[in-house]
Amino acid sequence: MAEDCTASVAKGIAVEVELGPESRLLPEMLGEELWRVAGAALVEDLEVVRPVLQQLGEVHYVGDIASAATLKLVANSFLGIVSAGAAELMAAGTAQGVDPEQVFAILSRIAPGLKVRQAGFVRNIHEPALFAVRDILKDLDLGLSLYQRVPGMRSRVPLTALTRELFASVAAEAPDLDISAIVKAYSTDLLPRRQDKELGS
Repeated sequence: MAEDCTASVAKGIAVEVELGPESRLLPEMLGEELWRVAGAALVEDLEVVRPVLQQLGEVHYVGDIASAATLKLVANSFLGIVSAGAAELMAAGTAQGVDPEQVFAILSRIAPGLKVRQAGFVRNIHEPALFAVRDILKDLDLGLSLYQRVPGMRSRVPLTALTRELFASVAAEAPDLDISAIVKAYSTDLLPRRQDKELGS
């Protein structure tokens, strides 16, 4: 978690957490301001370091540190789901004879965050890694363990579970590549047979 958090600490209890690995990129690459989620035991403690954190991007206070950590997992889970969905539809569209650039143009218009990974989704260039497959797999595992331990009820996150299986299949072959390597799950025989079972549960 050290690489995902900025160690700006007031009295050891205020922590700033990045919302996704794309926030490591320059704002002009994304066309938007960096967005940071901060958690602290007391909002007053956050105010002490806010001027420092604001040098890194827009700061949003979300409550205690646990809330910030949860949002980080939610954000990265969603990044995984969107990336897996893009890989699936890239494969589906190109299988129908549509140019990969055209398929990607449509997908990235709906999900602009994909644009930083165009080389991966269109040309299978997955290095250098902005966010390694092994790291998103770790966050998906942490997220699933969190989402599925809600007291008194069964958490239902089938898309997150299926996304985890897809990334696990790619991680077994290429853990150090960027998460755009999820396209390998659709260009090879790595697609988990559990897909129908997961979506039907």
